[in-house]
Amino acid sequence: MARKGRPNSGSIIERGPYQFCARFSHDGRRESRTFETRPLAEQWLAGIKAAQDKGRLTKAIDARDLTLADALNRRLEMCADQKSNVEQERQTQRLIEKFPDLTGKRLYEIDEIDILGFIEEREEQVANGTINRDLSLISNAFNRARSRMHCVGLTNPIGPTTRLKEAKGRDHRLAADEEELLLRLAHPVEALTHTPIGSIIRFALGTAMRKSEIARVDWRNVNLDRGTVLIPDTKNGSPRTVPLGLAMRALVREQGPGASGCVWATTSAISSAWQRLKRVAIAEAQQLVSAGVALSDLPGRLLDLRFHDLRHEATSRLIERTGWDNARIRAVTGHKTDAMLARYTHLRTASLASELAALEGGAVANLHAMGACERDDRQPDDPSIRAQWKAVATNATLLKLLISSKPIAEVAKEFGVSDVAVHKACKRLGVEKQRRGFWLEGRRAKAA
Repeated sequence: MARKGRPNSGSIIERGPYQFCARFSHDGRRESRTFETRPLAEQWLAGIKAAQDKGRLTKAIDARDLTLADALNRRLEMCADQKSNVEQERQTQRLIEKFPDLTGKRLYEIDEIDILGFIEEREEQVANGTINRDLSLISNAFNRARSRMHCVGLTNPIGPTTRLKEAKGRDHRLAADEEELLLRLAHPVEALTHTPIGSIIRFALGTAMRKSEIARVDWRNVNLDRGTVLIPDTKNGSPRTVPLGLAMRALVREQGPGASGCVWATTSAISSAWQRLKRVAIAEAQQLVSAGVALSDLPGRLLDLRFHDLRHEATSRLIERTGWDNARIRAVTGHKTDAMLARYTHLRTASLASELAALEGGAVANLHAMGACERDDRQPDDPSIRAQWKAVATNATLLKLLISSKPIAEVAKEFGVSDVAVHKACKRLGVEKQRRGFWLEGRRAKAA
Protein backbone atom coordinates (compact mmCIF):
# COMPACT_ATOMS: atom_id res chain seq x y z
CA MET A 1 0.00 0.00 0.00
CA ALA A 2 1.29 3.43 -0.95
CA ARG A 3 2.09 5.64 2.01
CA LYS A 4 0.00 8.80 2.43
CA GLY A 5 1.71 12.15 2.31
CA ARG A 6 3.54 14.05 -0.31
CA PRO A 7 3.87 12.50 -3.77
CA ASN A 8 6.84 10.26 -4.35
CA SER A 9 9.62 11.17 -6.72
CA GLY A 10 7.87 9.38 -9.58
CA SER A 11 9.51 7.45 -12.36
CA ILE A 12 9.84 7.48 -16.14
CA ILE A 13 9.77 4.27 -18.17
CA GLU A 14 10.97 4.32 -21.76
CA ARG A 15 8.73 2.13 -23.89
CA GLY A 16 10.07 3.10 -27.28
CA PRO A 17 11.84 5.95 -29.08
CA TYR A 18 8.71 8.14 -28.79
CA GLN A 19 6.99 6.70 -25.70
CA PHE A 20 8.02 7.87 -22.23
CA CYS A 21 5.61 6.90 -19.48
CA ALA A 22 5.73 9.15 -16.38
CA ARG A 23 4.25 7.59 -13.22
CA PHE A 24 3.74 8.65 -9.63
CA SER A 25 1.52 7.70 -6.67
CA HIS A 26 -0.08 9.81 -3.92
CA ASP A 27 -2.50 8.87 -1.12
CA GLY A 28 -3.11 5.50 -2.71
CA ARG A 29 -3.84 7.08 -6.08
CA ARG A 30 -1.68 6.25 -9.06
CA GLU A 31 -1.33 8.56 -12.09
CA SER A 32 0.56 7.99 -15.30
CA ARG A 33 0.89 9.81 -18.61
CA THR A 34 2.75 8.94 -21.82
CA PHE A 35 4.76 11.56 -23.70
CA GLU A 36 6.70 11.69 -26.94
CA THR A 37 9.94 12.91 -25.31
CA ARG A 38 11.65 12.50 -21.94
CA PRO A 39 11.81 16.29 -21.26
CA LEU A 40 8.02 16.50 -21.56
CA ALA A 41 7.61 13.61 -19.14
CA GLU A 42 10.04 15.21 -16.69
CA GLN A 43 8.22 18.53 -16.96
CA TRP A 44 4.93 16.84 -16.13
CA LEU A 45 6.39 15.15 -13.07
CA ALA A 46 7.99 18.41 -11.90
CA GLY A 47 4.65 20.15 -12.06
CA ILE A 48 2.97 17.42 -10.05
CA LYS A 49 5.67 17.50 -7.39
CA ALA A 50 5.19 21.26 -7.01
CA ALA A 51 1.63 20.65 -5.71
CA GLN A 52 2.07 20.32 -1.92
CA ASP A 53 -1.41 19.42 -0.72
CA LYS A 54 -4.20 17.25 -2.09
CA GLY A 55 -6.36 20.16 -3.30
CA ARG A 56 -3.58 21.67 -5.32
CA LEU A 57 -2.55 18.27 -6.57
CA THR A 58 -5.98 17.64 -8.07
CA LYS A 59 -5.89 20.99 -9.85
CA ALA A 60 -2.36 20.32 -11.05
CA ILE A 61 -3.39 16.96 -12.52
CA ASP A 62 -6.37 18.53 -14.29
CA ALA A 63 -4.20 21.37 -15.59
CA ARG A 64 -1.60 18.97 -16.96
CA ASP A 65 -4.34 17.22 -18.95
CA LEU A 66 -5.78 20.44 -20.36
CA THR A 67 -5.82 20.43 -24.17
CA LEU A 68 -5.68 23.47 -26.39
CA ALA A 69 -9.33 22.92 -27.33
CA ASP A 70 -10.26 22.91 -23.63
CA ALA A 71 -8.28 26.08 -23.04
CA LEU A 72 -9.88 27.83 -26.02
CA ASN A 73 -13.38 26.96 -24.85
CA ARG A 74 -12.68 28.01 -21.26
CA ARG A 75 -11.24 31.26 -22.56
CA LEU A 76 -14.55 31.91 -24.35
CA GLU A 77 -16.38 31.49 -21.06
CA MET A 78 -14.09 34.07 -19.44
CA CYS A 79 -14.68 36.54 -22.30
CA ALA A 80 -18.44 36.01 -22.55
CA ASP A 81 -19.20 39.69 -21.87
CA GLN A 82 -16.85 41.07 -24.51
CA LYS A 83 -18.18 42.73 -27.66
CA SER A 84 -16.17 40.53 -30.01
CA ASN A 85 -17.09 37.24 -28.31
CA VAL A 86 -19.51 36.14 -31.05
CA GLU A 87 -16.87 36.39 -33.76
CA GLN A 88 -14.24 34.79 -31.53
CA GLU A 89 -16.62 31.90 -30.83
CA ARG A 90 -16.87 31.20 -34.56
CA GLN A 91 -13.10 31.50 -34.89
CA THR A 92 -12.55 29.11 -31.97
CA GLN A 93 -14.90 26.45 -33.31
CA ARG A 94 -13.28 26.72 -36.74
CA LEU A 95 -9.85 26.08 -35.25
CA ILE A 96 -11.07 23.11 -33.21
CA GLU A 97 -12.86 21.52 -36.17
CA LYS A 98 -10.19 22.09 -38.83
CA PHE A 99 -7.06 21.45 -36.76
CA PRO A 100 -7.81 18.58 -34.35
CA ASP A 101 -4.18 17.41 -34.34
CA LEU A 102 -3.10 20.71 -32.79
CA THR A 103 -6.11 21.59 -30.63
CA GLY A 104 -6.39 18.01 -29.34
CA LYS A 105 -2.86 18.08 -27.87
CA ARG A 106 -2.20 18.92 -24.24
CA LEU A 107 -0.95 22.46 -23.70
CA TYR A 108 2.28 21.26 -22.10
CA GLU A 109 3.05 19.19 -25.21
CA ILE A 110 2.66 22.00 -27.77
CA ASP A 111 5.93 23.61 -28.80
CA GLU A 112 7.26 25.95 -31.52
CA ILE A 113 7.45 23.09 -34.04
CA ASP A 114 3.70 22.48 -33.70
CA ILE A 115 2.96 26.18 -34.20
CA LEU A 116 5.27 26.33 -37.22
CA GLY A 117 3.45 23.38 -38.78
CA PHE A 118 0.12 25.12 -38.15
CA ILE A 119 1.38 28.29 -39.83
CA GLU A 120 2.69 26.40 -42.87
CA GLU A 121 -0.64 24.65 -43.30
CA ARG A 122 -2.62 27.88 -42.93
CA GLU A 123 -0.40 29.76 -45.42
CA GLU A 124 -1.77 27.53 -48.18
CA GLN A 125 -5.34 28.55 -47.34
CA VAL A 126 -5.60 32.13 -46.03
CA ALA A 127 -3.79 35.48 -45.88
CA ASN A 128 -1.22 36.39 -43.24
CA GLY A 129 -3.67 38.67 -41.41
CA THR A 130 -6.04 35.75 -40.78
CA ILE A 131 -3.17 33.57 -39.56
CA ASN A 132 -2.08 36.29 -37.13
CA ARG A 133 -5.59 36.52 -35.70
CA ASP A 134 -5.58 32.75 -35.13
CA LEU A 135 -2.18 32.98 -33.49
CA SER A 136 -3.38 35.78 -31.22
CA LEU A 137 -6.31 33.63 -30.13
CA ILE A 138 -4.07 30.64 -29.37
CA SER A 139 -1.52 32.83 -27.59
CA ASN A 140 -4.22 34.36 -25.41
CA ALA A 141 -5.48 30.89 -24.52
CA PHE A 142 -1.96 29.93 -23.34
CA ASN A 143 -1.62 33.09 -21.28
CA ARG A 144 -5.01 32.61 -19.63
CA ALA A 145 -4.25 28.96 -18.94
CA ARG A 146 -1.11 29.99 -17.10
CA SER A 147 -2.79 32.76 -15.09
CA ARG A 148 -6.32 31.43 -14.60
CA MET A 149 -6.29 27.65 -15.17
CA HIS A 150 -3.49 26.57 -12.77
CA CYS A 151 -1.07 25.72 -15.58
CA VAL A 152 2.02 26.64 -13.56
CA GLY A 153 5.23 26.88 -15.57
CA LEU A 154 3.44 26.65 -18.92
CA THR A 155 5.48 28.15 -21.77
CA ASN A 156 3.71 30.09 -24.53
CA PRO A 157 5.13 28.77 -27.84
CA ILE A 158 4.01 31.92 -29.71
CA GLY A 159 6.50 34.76 -29.35
CA PRO A 160 6.70 38.28 -30.80
CA THR A 161 8.63 37.04 -33.84
CA THR A 162 6.18 34.22 -34.63
CA ARG A 163 3.59 36.44 -36.29
CA LEU A 164 3.73 37.04 -40.02
CA LYS A 165 4.06 40.28 -41.94
CA GLU A 166 0.66 41.39 -43.13
CA ALA A 167 -0.24 42.93 -46.45
CA LYS A 168 -0.90 46.65 -46.70
CA GLY A 169 -4.38 47.65 -45.54
CA ARG A 170 -7.11 48.62 -47.98
CA ASP A 171 -6.91 52.16 -49.31
CA HIS A 172 -9.86 52.40 -51.71
CA ARG A 173 -10.72 56.08 -52.06
CA LEU A 174 -14.22 56.69 -53.39
CA ALA A 175 -13.76 58.37 -56.78
CA ALA A 176 -16.17 61.04 -58.01
CA ASP A 177 -17.54 58.83 -60.81
CA GLU A 178 -18.16 55.96 -58.37
CA GLU A 179 -20.03 58.19 -55.92
CA GLU A 180 -22.08 59.88 -58.65
CA LEU A 181 -23.13 56.57 -60.20
CA LEU A 182 -24.08 54.97 -56.87
CA LEU A 183 -26.18 57.94 -55.77
CA ARG A 184 -27.84 58.27 -59.17
CA LEU A 185 -28.93 54.62 -59.19
CA ALA A 186 -29.93 54.52 -55.52
CA HIS A 187 -33.55 55.61 -56.02
CA PRO A 188 -34.77 52.57 -58.04
CA VAL A 189 -32.97 50.26 -55.61
CA GLU A 190 -34.70 51.99 -52.68
CA ALA A 191 -38.06 51.32 -54.31
CA LEU A 192 -37.25 47.60 -54.47
CA THR A 193 -35.60 47.16 -51.07
CA HIS A 194 -37.53 49.80 -49.06
CA THR A 195 -34.18 50.86 -47.62
CA PRO A 196 -32.94 54.46 -48.14
CA ILE A 197 -29.53 53.30 -49.31
CA GLY A 198 -28.72 56.58 -51.06
CA SER A 199 -29.25 58.61 -47.90
CA ILE A 200 -27.39 55.97 -45.89
CA ILE A 201 -24.37 56.31 -48.19
CA ARG A 202 -24.43 60.10 -47.76
CA PHE A 203 -24.80 59.69 -44.00
CA ALA A 204 -21.83 57.29 -43.85
CA LEU A 205 -19.68 59.73 -45.83
CA GLY A 206 -20.72 62.61 -43.57
CA THR A 207 -20.28 60.89 -40.20
CA ALA A 208 -17.61 58.17 -40.70
CA MET A 209 -19.89 55.75 -38.85
CA ARG A 210 -19.64 51.99 -39.29
CA LYS A 211 -22.47 50.08 -40.92
CA SER A 212 -23.44 48.44 -37.62
CA GLU A 213 -23.47 51.85 -35.91
CA ILE A 214 -25.71 53.36 -38.59
CA ALA A 215 -28.09 50.44 -38.17
CA ARG A 216 -28.27 51.09 -34.41
CA VAL A 217 -29.03 54.82 -34.65
CA ASP A 218 -32.22 55.27 -32.61
CA TRP A 219 -34.46 58.33 -32.56
CA ARG A 220 -34.13 58.46 -28.77
CA ASN A 221 -30.41 59.15 -29.17
CA VAL A 222 -30.73 61.81 -31.89
CA ASN A 223 -30.69 65.51 -30.97
CA LEU A 224 -31.22 67.56 -34.12
CA ASP A 225 -31.21 70.85 -32.26
CA ARG A 226 -27.72 70.25 -30.91
CA GLY A 227 -26.68 68.30 -33.98
CA THR A 228 -25.55 65.10 -32.25
CA VAL A 229 -26.31 61.41 -32.28
CA LEU A 230 -25.30 59.11 -29.43
CA ILE A 231 -24.06 55.60 -30.21
CA PRO A 232 -24.22 53.79 -26.87
CA ASP A 233 -22.82 50.53 -28.21
CA THR A 234 -19.85 50.66 -30.60
CA LYS A 235 -17.43 48.05 -31.94
CA ASN A 236 -14.78 48.86 -29.35
CA GLY A 237 -17.31 48.84 -26.52
CA SER A 238 -17.16 52.58 -25.74
CA PRO A 239 -20.13 54.93 -26.33
CA ARG A 240 -19.57 57.78 -28.75
CA THR A 241 -21.38 61.02 -29.60
CA VAL A 242 -21.10 61.89 -33.28
CA PRO A 243 -21.57 65.52 -34.42
CA LEU A 244 -23.97 66.12 -37.28
CA GLY A 245 -23.43 68.91 -39.78
CA LEU A 246 -26.30 70.72 -41.45
CA ALA A 247 -26.46 68.31 -44.38
CA MET A 248 -26.51 65.29 -42.07
CA ARG A 249 -29.29 66.83 -39.96
CA ALA A 250 -31.30 67.35 -43.15
CA LEU A 251 -30.83 63.71 -44.12
CA VAL A 252 -32.03 62.55 -40.71
CA ARG A 253 -35.04 64.90 -40.80
CA GLU A 254 -36.09 63.33 -44.10
CA GLN A 255 -36.47 59.98 -42.29
CA GLY A 256 -38.85 61.25 -39.60
CA PRO A 257 -38.43 62.30 -36.96
CA GLY A 258 -39.85 59.64 -34.66
CA ALA A 259 -40.15 59.27 -30.91
CA SER A 260 -38.16 56.05 -30.89
CA GLY A 261 -37.05 53.20 -33.08
CA CYS A 262 -34.50 52.71 -35.85
CA VAL A 263 -33.75 55.77 -37.96
CA TRP A 264 -32.33 53.95 -40.98
CA ALA A 265 -32.54 50.16 -41.28
CA THR A 266 -31.17 46.92 -39.85
CA THR A 267 -27.65 45.79 -40.64
CA SER A 268 -28.88 42.98 -42.88
CA ALA A 269 -31.21 45.36 -44.76
CA ILE A 270 -28.38 47.82 -45.38
CA SER A 271 -26.08 45.01 -46.56
CA SER A 272 -28.73 43.63 -48.89
CA ALA A 273 -29.52 47.03 -50.40
CA TRP A 274 -25.82 47.82 -50.77
CA GLN A 275 -25.10 44.59 -52.65
CA ARG A 276 -28.10 45.12 -54.93
CA LEU A 277 -26.98 48.70 -55.63
CA LYS A 278 -23.47 47.51 -56.44
CA ARG A 279 -24.79 44.97 -58.94
CA VAL A 280 -26.92 47.59 -60.65
CA ALA A 281 -24.04 50.08 -60.66
CA ILE A 282 -21.56 47.56 -62.11
CA ALA A 283 -23.98 46.66 -64.91
CA GLU A 284 -24.54 50.36 -65.65
CA ALA A 285 -20.79 51.03 -65.56
CA GLN A 286 -20.15 48.25 -68.09
CA GLN A 287 -22.69 49.82 -70.45
CA LEU A 288 -21.09 53.25 -70.01
CA VAL A 289 -17.67 51.80 -70.77
CA SER A 290 -19.01 50.10 -73.90
CA ALA A 291 -20.46 53.43 -75.02
CA GLY A 292 -17.16 55.18 -74.34
CA VAL A 293 -18.66 57.43 -71.65
CA ALA A 294 -16.86 56.04 -68.57
CA LEU A 295 -13.33 54.93 -67.76
CA SER A 296 -12.64 51.27 -68.46
CA ASP A 297 -11.66 50.51 -64.86
CA LEU A 298 -14.93 51.79 -63.36
CA PRO A 299 -16.65 48.34 -63.19
CA GLY A 300 -13.60 46.82 -61.48
CA ARG A 301 -13.38 49.65 -58.96
CA LEU A 302 -17.06 49.26 -58.10
CA LEU A 303 -16.62 45.50 -57.74
CA ASP A 304 -13.78 46.09 -55.25
CA LEU A 305 -15.72 48.74 -53.30
CA ARG A 306 -16.98 47.75 -49.82
CA PHE A 307 -19.39 49.59 -47.57
CA HIS A 308 -16.65 49.95 -44.95
CA ASP A 309 -14.61 51.90 -47.52
CA LEU A 310 -17.13 54.71 -47.00
CA ARG A 311 -15.88 55.04 -43.41
CA HIS A 312 -12.31 55.26 -44.66
CA GLU A 313 -13.34 57.85 -47.24
CA ALA A 314 -15.18 59.91 -44.62
CA THR A 315 -12.14 59.88 -42.33
CA SER A 316 -9.90 60.90 -45.20
CA ARG A 317 -12.19 63.80 -46.09
CA LEU A 318 -12.23 64.99 -42.49
CA ILE A 319 -8.44 65.13 -42.49
CA GLU A 320 -8.21 66.80 -45.88
CA ARG A 321 -10.97 69.38 -45.46
CA THR A 322 -10.85 70.40 -41.81
CA GLY A 323 -7.19 70.49 -40.83
CA TRP A 324 -8.17 69.15 -37.39
CA ASP A 325 -5.66 67.39 -35.16
CA ASN A 326 -5.91 63.68 -34.44
CA ALA A 327 -7.81 64.18 -31.19
CA ARG A 328 -10.69 65.91 -32.97
CA ILE A 329 -10.71 63.41 -35.81
CA ARG A 330 -10.81 60.50 -33.34
CA ALA A 331 -13.68 62.14 -31.45
CA VAL A 332 -15.75 61.91 -34.63
CA THR A 333 -14.58 58.57 -36.02
CA GLY A 334 -14.24 56.67 -32.74
CA HIS A 335 -10.70 55.38 -33.34
CA LYS A 336 -9.07 54.61 -30.00
CA THR A 337 -5.50 55.67 -30.72
CA ASP A 338 -3.46 57.69 -33.19
CA ALA A 339 -1.96 54.43 -34.42
CA MET A 340 -5.37 53.46 -35.79
CA LEU A 341 -5.32 56.63 -37.89
CA ALA A 342 -1.82 55.92 -39.20
CA ARG A 343 -2.99 54.96 -42.69
CA TYR A 344 -4.48 58.42 -43.15
CA THR A 345 -1.36 60.43 -42.27
CA HIS A 346 -0.16 60.52 -45.87
CA LEU A 347 -3.35 62.38 -46.73
CA ARG A 348 -2.51 65.13 -44.26
CA THR A 349 0.99 65.40 -45.76
CA ALA A 350 -0.48 65.79 -49.24
CA SER A 351 -2.87 68.44 -47.97
CA LEU A 352 -0.04 70.38 -46.33
CA ALA A 353 1.95 70.22 -49.56
CA SER A 354 -0.99 71.63 -51.51
CA GLU A 355 -1.49 74.43 -49.00
CA LEU A 356 2.23 75.26 -49.10
CA ALA A 357 2.13 75.48 -52.90
CA ALA A 358 -0.95 77.71 -52.68
CA LEU A 359 0.80 80.01 -50.20
CA GLU A 360 3.89 80.24 -52.39
CA GLY A 361 1.79 81.06 -55.42
CA GLY A 362 -0.35 83.46 -53.46
CA ALA A 363 2.39 86.09 -53.28
CA VAL A 364 2.61 86.17 -57.08
CA ALA A 365 -1.16 86.25 -57.44
CA ASN A 366 -1.41 89.21 -55.06
CA LEU A 367 1.02 91.22 -57.19
CA HIS A 368 -1.11 90.67 -60.29
CA ALA A 369 -4.26 91.52 -58.37
CA MET A 370 -2.99 94.95 -57.17
CA GLY A 371 -5.15 97.75 -58.57
CA ALA A 372 -7.79 95.33 -59.80
CA CYS A 373 -11.41 95.60 -58.73
CA GLU A 374 -12.30 93.72 -55.58
CA ARG A 375 -14.15 90.50 -56.35
CA ASP A 376 -17.59 89.95 -54.93
CA ASP A 377 -16.86 86.26 -54.22
CA ARG A 378 -13.56 86.74 -52.35
CA GLN A 379 -12.79 83.90 -49.86
CA PRO A 380 -11.48 84.16 -46.26
CA ASP A 381 -7.85 83.41 -45.49
CA ASP A 382 -8.58 80.42 -43.21
CA PRO A 383 -8.35 77.22 -45.32
CA SER A 384 -10.95 75.44 -43.18
CA ILE A 385 -13.49 78.28 -43.65
CA ARG A 386 -12.79 78.34 -47.39
CA ALA A 387 -13.50 74.62 -47.51
CA GLN A 388 -16.73 75.08 -45.54
CA TRP A 389 -17.98 77.85 -47.84
CA LYS A 390 -17.10 75.75 -50.88
CA ALA A 391 -19.18 72.90 -49.47
CA VAL A 392 -22.12 75.22 -48.74
CA ALA A 393 -21.94 77.01 -52.09
CA THR A 394 -22.20 73.70 -53.98
CA ASN A 395 -24.90 72.05 -51.87
CA ALA A 396 -28.48 73.28 -52.25
CA THR A 397 -29.65 71.52 -49.07
CA LEU A 398 -26.98 73.14 -46.92
CA LEU A 399 -27.53 76.60 -48.40
CA LYS A 400 -31.30 76.33 -48.01
CA LEU A 401 -30.95 75.44 -44.34
CA LEU A 402 -28.66 78.42 -43.74
CA ILE A 403 -30.83 80.90 -45.65
CA SER A 404 -33.91 79.76 -43.75
CA SER A 405 -32.20 80.14 -40.36
CA LYS A 406 -30.52 83.58 -40.61
CA PRO A 407 -30.28 86.68 -42.84
CA ILE A 408 -28.01 86.59 -45.88
CA ALA A 409 -25.77 89.26 -44.35
CA GLU A 410 -25.08 87.02 -41.34
CA VAL A 411 -24.40 84.02 -43.57
CA ALA A 412 -21.92 86.08 -45.58
CA LYS A 413 -20.18 87.31 -42.43
CA GLU A 414 -19.94 83.78 -41.02
CA PHE A 415 -18.01 82.54 -44.05
CA GLY A 416 -16.11 85.75 -44.80
CA VAL A 417 -17.73 86.36 -48.19
CA SER A 418 -19.83 89.20 -49.56
CA ASP A 419 -23.62 89.36 -49.68
CA VAL A 420 -23.40 89.22 -53.46
CA ALA A 421 -21.53 85.91 -53.29
CA VAL A 422 -24.36 84.39 -51.23
CA HIS A 423 -26.99 85.78 -53.65
CA LYS A 424 -25.06 84.30 -56.58
CA ALA A 425 -24.89 80.90 -54.90
CA CYS A 426 -28.65 80.96 -54.24
CA LYS A 427 -29.33 81.81 -57.88
CA ARG A 428 -26.94 79.14 -59.16
CA LEU A 429 -28.44 76.38 -56.98
CA GLY A 430 -32.05 77.50 -57.32
CA VAL A 431 -32.44 78.21 -53.59
CA GLU A 432 -35.40 80.46 -52.81
CA LYS A 433 -34.53 83.37 -50.50
CA GLN A 434 -36.73 84.91 -47.86
CA ARG A 435 -38.82 87.86 -49.07
CA ARG A 436 -37.56 91.36 -48.44
CA GLY A 437 -38.18 92.54 -44.86
CA PHE A 438 -38.81 89.02 -43.48
CA TRP A 439 -36.11 89.14 -40.81
CA LEU A 440 -36.92 92.75 -39.88
CA GLU A 441 -40.53 91.81 -39.26
CA GLY A 442 -39.40 88.93 -37.08
CA ARG A 443 -37.23 91.19 -34.92
CA ARG A 444 -40.08 93.69 -34.53
CA ALA A 445 -42.46 90.91 -33.49
CA LYS A 446 -40.04 89.70 -30.84
CA ALA A 447 -39.54 93.25 -29.53
CA ALA A 448 -43.32 93.74 -29.25
